[in-house]
Amino acid sequence: MCKKNKFIQYQKIFYLFIFGLIAKDILAKMNANSLLLNLADSLYCQEMYDEAITEYKRLVFFHQEYNDLSDIYSLIGKCYQKTGQFNKSINYFLKSIELAGDDSLKNENRISLAVSGIAAKNYNLAIVELQKVILFCHKKN
Repeated sequence: MCKKNKFIQYQKIFYLFIFGLIAKDILAKMNANSLLLNLADSLYCQEMYDEAITEYKRLVFFHQEYNDLSDIYSLIGKCYQKTGQFNKSINYFLKSIELAGDDSLKNENRISLAVSGIAAKNYNLAIVELQKVILFCHKKN
């Protein structure tokens, strides 16, 4: 009976140890996400758009489980807009819309997508995206 109790105690200690390792790993990833996002946001605010793109892409590449990938793709699209690379921005706004869970975020990205479409002389894309925003607004009212 005593050996069984000791085994159960060791088993509990082992599980607590494993839980601690997992929790530490999760917290480290969360901290890394925050650091990368803060760095990228800082670069964006300093109008260092190419560098910001690199850091946002690094966040996407290394942290696929990141909760706000839609937001990151949108920020990459905005960086490409700022550098005049409208076709690239279109691709990232499309990804952002695809991943966005909230309709208001989708519509915000659709408007940005339409702006890039107009700048890239892709007027059909701009019209379609703006019509989607208008339809959503009519349904809401």
